[in-house]
Amino acid sequence: MPFQNDNGFREFGTSVLVCCITPKRYNYSAHTKPMSEIQSRDLAARGDCLPRTPMRHVRKLLIVGWAAVLTAAICPTARAQINSNVGTVVLNASMSESLFVNVTGGPTVNFALAANTAANPGSTTSTILTGWTLKPGRTRITLWAWVANGAAALTDGVGDNIPASAVSAAASGSGSAGGALNTVASGGAGVPAFITPAAATGVQIGQIRILGFNKTGSSTTTLTWNINTTVVPQLPAATYTGTVNIQAQALP
Repeated sequence: MPFQNDNGFREFGTSVLVCCITPKRYNYSAHTKPMSEIQSRDLAARGDCLPRTPMRHVRKLLIVGWAAVLTAAICPTARAQINSNVGTVVLNASMSESLFVNVTGGPTVNFALAANTAANPGSTTSTILTGWTLKPGRTRITLWAWVANGAAALTDGVGDNIPASAVSAAASGSGSAGGALNTVASGGAGVPAFITPAAATGVQIGQIRILGFNKTGSSTTTLTWNINTTVVPQLPAATYTGTVNIQAQALP
């Protein structure tokens, strides 16, 4: 800026910002009086005047510096990769077909018989659980109740018998109504081969259709028992015992 020297002539000079450093803070004084070149050099040599960088620039420089350090730590220099040959493991798994029945409730049923009476209900019902895991192609499961000798479903052991025609098992829950234990005979059309020997008779108590969604599954059948003594009007007083077989078959 222009100023007048001691001789009265106008001269041009610059304003100099002098930074005076103290132990606690920076003090800034704006000198508008021109300073000779020699004085400027002396100040600079003594460190009385230091150029100042604005703090916002310092913060930016620090942020950029830390970003560079973190980038170098997180993202190491890419290296070329090398891959091995391919090893193989062969896995073999198999599942066998299975079909089972369990008597889960009422394995023993008692009757208090009255002579020449149609309704002599059992003391409890029987619960049959049927479970399966089948191959594709199976279309249905049938469930059967049968006795080995249709003429003597129950016997007193001394020649007095209750025939299968007098004993019935009403079924619910598996698609069949059940009926008297002489409904089918061994060797008959559609009768499973396991109903044997030739004197055996039985009744179908369940039928489950097999589709794609139930190749593995289970079903519960409830049997309600009755003995009709009108079938044997001359049945003598005695204790009669017999065994009914429960069995399933998957078709075809």
